[in-house]
Amino acid sequence: TEQRVAGFLEAMKSRRLPIDDTTISFTEHQAMYGLLHRLTAQGGPTGLFVANESLGLEAAYILQRVLGIRVPQELSLLGMESPQVSQFISPPMSTICQPLNEIADRALEVLLRQLSDKDEPQQLILNNRLIERESVGSPRDE
Repeated sequence: TEQRVAGFLEAMKSRRLPIDDTTISFTEHQAMYGLLHRLTAQGGPTGLFVANESLGLEAAYILQRVLGIRVPQELSLLGMESPQVSQFISPPMSTICQPLNEIADRALEVLLRQLSDKDEPQQLILNNRLIERESVGSPRDE
């Protein structure tokens, strides 16, 4: 999570986009409805990135069915992790797809190597891919 936040903030800064209290929010201590209601009140953001698929599905449901916000016409929604389910919601959700099988394989390789060779801890960076679907649109005019 810390790396995702750091990367997101770095991308925002490099594009000279504003960062404020609503730029990054977490749901550990509050219900998704309350968070989305607060973020979308009075215009809110033009897009949301939800960093796992199940929360992305919950956000899509609450935004459209409970708060009456049209995705992507009023708000873009981007999820992350596995794209298997997100392709079947309405609209199909754009997602950053992580190579989950490769993550598992590489984690096991590193663990076994560390157990046998007492290697130093390693950090591996694997490529993700963006799957563009219909939940992301052009930013609305301010």
